[in-house]
Amino acid sequence: MAWATGEMGAFGTHLNLLSSSSLPLASSYPRGSLFLSLLGNGILAFLLNISSFATNRAAGALTLTVAGNLKQCATVSLGIVLFNVQVGAVNGIGMAVTLAGAAWYSKVELDTKGRR
Repeated sequence: MAWATGEMGAFGTHLNLLSSSSLPLASSYPRGSLFLSLLGNGILAFLLNISSFATNRAAGALTLTVAGNLKQCATVSLGIVLFNVQVGAVNGIGMAVTLAGAAWYSKVELDTKGRR
């Protein structure tokens, strides 16, 4: 797709500009390593998408959304502990509601799986 839209030509032009530039960073990388970096990045992005789709199929979209909200609460909680961030009442109540909702969802999900 990148070749069909002309992005590969633009990428080659950009590489030529970098190699002829006087920037120390540009001249320290050989042309092939930039291409390998781009290729490696593409392969990793492809594998990330494959694993994301497999996880979504196995767990379900709602479960992943609940897990994402819990991850955000954990990140904020860690920031509070590490950086001594002051949390207001509204933020604290929001985090408590999120945690309670995730616990409720987990209980309902386990009860549903237990009945099957």
